[in-house]
This record gives sequence, structure tokens and C-alpha cells, in this order.
Amino acid sequence: MKKTTKRLVILILLVLSCVMIFMFSAQSGKKSSDISEYLTEFFLRLFHITEMDMGRAEHYLRKTAHFVEFFILGALTYTFLSMFMRKKFLAYLLSLFVTILYAVFDELHQYFIPGRSASLNDVLLDSLGALCGIFTVFILQWIIFYHRKSQSVLREGKNT
Repeated sequence: MKKTTKRLVILILLVLSCVMIFMFSAQSGKKSSDISEYLTEFFLRLFHITEMDMGRAEHYLRKTAHFVEFFILGALTYTFLSMFMRKKFLAYLLSLFVTILYAVFDELHQYFIPGRSASLNDVLLDSLGALCGIFTVFILQWIIFYHRKSQSVLREGKNT
């Protein structure tokens, strides 16, 4: 796949991730709660969990969703920025800054939605998710780079 095509695909996924987070935050408290309740019941049935309090399970599901959506956002943000920046650690820091800023604005956005509130704990959880997503891609890139480098050295050794 060409470099330009890869960049475009990652950019589209990044924008879709931002839109998805925005749309989840734009749901009223009632609608968000109804969806969480439905998904909680689904997962409890799927995994045959009968001994868990519904409220506690729903809380864990909501917090997991926060973490996962920002894990994805962080991973995509870092992947996109690292395609343009030679210094990967700078791309790492910029990605972290951008995703934390998005988490703050996401919570502020929720504050103005009926039945919703803003939470510093959610910003921290979102930030942790983003940090883990960014770090995961950072490490994977590092592993791939050194694997390719070692393969190149091995090929050169066979040719001499």
C-alpha cells in the first residue's frame, strides 16, 4: 500500500474515532444509560455471569468503554503523527497532549448535555487509555524497526 494511501486510511479512522466519541458524549443521560444497561445485560448473559450486581457491572462496562475508545484514539493519533515526524518520541508526546486535550473537551461537552456530567476521573481514565494506546503502537513500531534491521544484517551476512 502506498504511503499516501496509508496516511489517508489512518486519517479517516482517526476522524471516525473522534466522531464516535463525540456522538457517544452527545447522547442524553437517559439514552446513554439505556444503551449501557442493554450492553451490560448482553455481556452478563454472554459470559454466563449471574453473581454480579447490575449497577456494578454497568459501571465497569462504562469505564472500560472510556478506556478502550481513548486507547483507539491514542493509537490512531500516534500512528498518524509518526508518519510525518522523524522524532518518534516527539510524536509520542504530541499525541498524548492532543488526546488528553480531546478527553478534557469531551468531558466539557458532556457537561452541557441533559442528564450528563463532567468527571475528572473520566478524563484521567481516558488519558490512561490514550497513553496505553500510544505506548502500544510506539513499542510495536520499535519492535518492527529492530526486527527489520536484524533481518537486513542477516541478509547482508549471507551475501558476503
